[in-house]
Amino acid sequence: MLPNYIIFFCMLLVTTGCGSYNSTYYGNITYNWQENLKSYNAIVKDENNKEIIRIECEYIGNKPKGKIKGGINRDYKKNHVDFYNYKIFNLTKENINLKKVKYRFDKGQYKKVFSIKNENEISEDLNGNIIFSNSFLERKNSWVWGKFNPDVLHKIYTAETDSGYIFEIDIHLKYHK
Repeated sequence: MLPNYIIFFCMLLVTTGCGSYNSTYYGNITYNWQENLKSYNAIVKDENNKEIIRIECEYIGNKPKGKIKGGINRDYKKNHVDFYNYKIFNLTKENINLKKVKYRFDKGQYKKVFSIKNENEISEDLNGNIIFSNSFLERKNSWVWGKFNPDVLHKIYTAETDSGYIFEIDIHLKYHK
């Protein structure tokens, strides 16, 4: 028979290890969430811990601000949809090429990558796929909806610097009614 403190310790490990969906991300990224727990700033660092990308993601509500680029396949006036604007800033002296973006959720059948866009498709969404040195690309009215409440849509960009360093940028879009 195991002592009670060992059983308690094991339960604590299991509980804390499985408790938060917010901890799932890709790349060397630190998130600074705002009070609404939907907007954030984030920093992506390279393997030497040097800041290379800054993300500013702003939750704008349940309806878009202005036109939706590329349209939307969900009636946001009748169904809950969360809208976001985000900017990806290049903090380096090199250009950064966004090569592809993979889409996945934290929960359900779409926990695995369910869609991938290439450079041309990224360019359509962000008005370019190259983030020039000390510049940024912006996506307005990016939207998310889901079957699970809450859930997180990950837009995982694979990026490459002019010198060939490859890394990932994980944009979190939270869905929460």
